[in-house]
Amino acid sequence: MPYEWSKGELVSCIPDEKTSTELLAKLTDFSLMLLKQGDLNDVLWSIVNYVGEVFGYNDFVLYLRIDRNMVQQAAYGVKSPSERSVLNQITIPIGKGIVGACAETLKPLRVEDTAKDKRYIFDVYNGRSELSVPIINEGCLIGILDSESCHPGFYDELDVAIFNAIAALCAPRIVAAQFKTASVSI
Repeated sequence: MPYEWSKGELVSCIPDEKTSTELLAKLTDFSLMLLKQGDLNDVLWSIVNYVGEVFGYNDFVLYLRIDRNMVQQAAYGVKSPSERSVLNQITIPIGKGIVGACAETLKPLRVEDTAKDKRYIFDVYNGRSELSVPIINEGCLIGILDSESCHPGFYDELDVAIFNAIAALCAPRIVAAQFKTASVSI
């Protein structure tokens, strides 16, 4: 059963009205920015760059589901040393690693200390905490949002709620771009 995200979940994590107003403005701008993107690559790279820059995550990776695997498609921060490039692009089978476990359960997965989690898969650097959230459209897994931090316990419930909101906003846009890409190739 996929994780069911409630409207009140984001609100209950926000510490004050000023933060709430700022977060709503960022999410609104994010939604409007997504609508302006044309092809799938534009959509994916716009998501990771906006989230990394505006929300302040120094590592942010978007995986897409391809068969029974999660494949890194776009990244912000250490995984993207130059524009629109993914350093050491990896493929993770569903059920393996933290990303694969998130994909298998269809639930957000927040790991406080990756050094203590046997599922952790080393990528470009040893992250000390990780947050993975599924991107689900009409009950189907289409991708994963993933971020690592060099600090243990970096992610909190507000980060989980932000990732859930971002995943919900970008899911239909990714699917529409995938459909457009598939239609053009026919």
